[in-house]
Amino acid sequence: CERAAADREQRHVLVLDELDRGDAARALGELVGALSERGQLVHLGRSGAPFQAPRNLYVIATARDLPRDPSLVGRFPVVTLGADRPIFSWPAGFA
Repeated sequence: CERAAADREQRHVLVLDELDRGDAARALGELVGALSERGQLVHLGRSGAPFQAPRNLYVIATARDLPRDPSLVGRFPVVTLGADRPIFSWPAGFA
């Protein structure tokens, strides 16, 4: 967030791989709320400190299964991608 806030002309991407492997809401904590209110000043619940998730920060998360926590699923768009089958098939003549 600090780099994105310091360089607002550039897009910054945070990639969270395998989001479903742990307790995502617990791991991300108050960042979830700040991301859903992107660009607005929010006060963090534990510390009361002001925080703003920059508009030029993009978050991409991967998961095998959709996290069941409604605080995550309901706030962010979800794109489902199927497997790219040609990658998993053997080349012609190779056995």
